[in-house]
Amino acid sequence: MSLKRRLAVSNFIMLLVPVIIISIAAAMLFVLFFTDLFVPLFSSRLQTPAELIEGSAQVTRNPQAVKILGFWALFSIAVICVTNSVITYRLSKSILAPISELKLAARRIESGDLDFDILSSRYTEIEELCRAVDMMRMHLRQSRLREERLESEKNIMLAHLSHDLKTPITSIKGYAQGIIDNVASTPEKRTAYAKTILAKACTLEELAGNISEYSSLDLSASSMKMKNGDFSDFIAEICTDYRQEFEEYGITLTLDGLGRPFIITADFEKLFRVFSNLFENSIKYRRSDSRQVTVSVFEKDGGVYTAVADDGIGVPPELSERVFDNFFRADAARTSAKGSGLGLAIARKITESHGGKIWLKPNESGGTTAMVYLPAAGKQQ
Repeated sequence: MSLKRRLAVSNFIMLLVPVIIISIAAAMLFVLFFTDLFVPLFSSRLQTPAELIEGSAQVTRNPQAVKILGFWALFSIAVICVTNSVITYRLSKSILAPISELKLAARRIESGDLDFDILSSRYTEIEELCRAVDMMRMHLRQSRLREERLESEKNIMLAHLSHDLKTPITSIKGYAQGIIDNVASTPEKRTAYAKTILAKACTLEELAGNISEYSSLDLSASSMKMKNGDFSDFIAEICTDYRQEFEEYGITLTLDGLGRPFIITADFEKLFRVFSNLFENSIKYRRSDSRQVTVSVFEKDGGVYTAVADDGIGVPPELSERVFDNFFRADAARTSAKGSGLGLAIARKITESHGGKIWLKPNESGGTTAMVYLPAAGKQQ
């Protein structure tokens, strides 16, 4: 029931109940006491108005009648006061109870307590207010949980970052000190030491680049340069760019399924990073006998799917989702190659910013297939 309607009903009851009670009381008093007083006024003969007025005046001059009329007036006033007080009390209680709950809820929110439920009200207007306050509480709670999660992720990221920076820096210092101390006494050793220092410096450069890109994705997700383009041409071009690099490791890159143009809306520069990360992972996490990487493209569900299948060391099924976390790397991957642990996290962020999805699934014959779904132009949500 709306509060406006309840007030109207209460006002009607405050008017109707006293009228009924007073009317019943007046009828009873008339029957009990006034009958004998008024009977003389009514006779079989027709009386003039003057005679009726004179007869009524005689009744009012009767002390007993005046006493009874005074009692009736006081009783009427008492009925009106009691009825209005009871109805007003019950109405105010039903209104003030949820308002008190809202006041208490506001104080708890102010103090930082967000783990509670706000009671509802039977009045539409107050119920809407309760829902609005409860939605605010839930949004604040979600924001707090998100902040706590981000703070936890930041701490984990800093811990991993410290580890990943320390390892190559320690190697660089060691090999540089070896050159200074003339441990590398031959040109061949000095060259080997210098190559190791260069490799570790490249690792640091890659890590710094990934961190910079990951941070920029967090801070400027709305700054992507979206445009319509042919995904078939895009994937063919990136495969051409990487085919020679795969061949250097004895791996054949095969492209399958490009039957016709398929238009998507994307920031193709950022999208290039998604597939370059997948290709680089296929190289980093290869086995000694890895020979094949297959890129398959097909249309379905109002978009385009791309499958990048390799025959590398693979990812255990229980870790296929965790590898997208910041700085996460499976143990097997750590032992075979060095990476920043941010590549797939960046790939997921870019893909999801395009309204798409990315996930991994193990191959039956070994290795991993990375699946990327991107919606057609105009289908992004």
